[in-house]
Amino acid sequence: MKKKAIVTGATGFVGSNLSKKLISNGWEVHTINRRITPFLEELTQLGAQNVLIPLGREDSIPEIITSINPHIVFHLAACVITNHECRDIREMIQSNVTFGTYILEGLRESECKNIINTGTFWQHYSNESYSAVNLYAASKQAFQSIIDFYVESYSIKAITLKLFDNYGPNDSRNKLFNQLSRAARTGNEIDMTMGEQLINLVYIDDVVEAYVVAHDLISEASYKGHQQFRVSSFEEISLKDLVLLYERLLGHPININWGGKPYRDREMFRPPNIGNNLPNWTPKIGLEKGLKLLLGIDNE
Repeated sequence: MKKKAIVTGATGFVGSNLSKKLISNGWEVHTINRRITPFLEELTQLGAQNVLIPLGREDSIPEIITSINPHIVFHLAACVITNHECRDIREMIQSNVTFGTYILEGLRESECKNIINTGTFWQHYSNESYSAVNLYAASKQAFQSIIDFYVESYSIKAITLKLFDNYGPNDSRNKLFNQLSRAARTGNEIDMTMGEQLINLVYIDDVVEAYVVAHDLISEASYKGHQQFRVSSFEEISLKDLVLLYERLLGHPININWGGKPYRDREMFRPPNIGNNLPNWTPKIGLEKGLKLLLGIDNE
């Protein structure tokens, strides 16, 4: 009998890669989405069964979950806004708190009681057990508190994976490596901070494997409650040194204006060293190898 999973956030970079991994491992994958993207069209071609939920109709989610009756829900859906404005608040709360709460309500009503949730290292500013870097991180923490209520009240089992920075091919997010790639192609100058902050990067294949390992852990008969684990590498590198490494592998310099933009409020200069590592998981792809994979360079 095939294992059956619901994946939220399958239109995103990590969620789409997780969905493809599960399908390749023989899982029956259902996704719950609020919009159609090229990632979702690709998953449909691979055999995923996708449900579209219009914004404001999240109350239909519990019925969808009970009808699918999965073995587990992988919850990756999120609205990530690093510096919010007032107009962003409604969507952020709907995506990061309300949507997930309806997922939990569906688990309360169904036979499935297992959820793998997604958190962020931004919940640990200044290496605190909890101090949000921004409203996005605060909303993720709020949802974890809601998970705790459902775990204590309805025998739901949960794991929250605190993701650190991640990267890999076909990532459409406007993150560092896409910015560097554009600057390398165009020759345009790109403004950056002084580059002193340390970064902890995990290659996408290792991130996806963490979700698979978390499923194995939560499926154990002895597992109870809501545990949190970090998904981080053992390498830390300054932003400036990371760009220098990228340039070396690329084979030519990029026009960087170091100090061209200020550090953010509540800038994290060192990744937090908070929480337990995920048991039976360790990243296998080091930074240089991962960058070569990103750039399409032969690793031999």
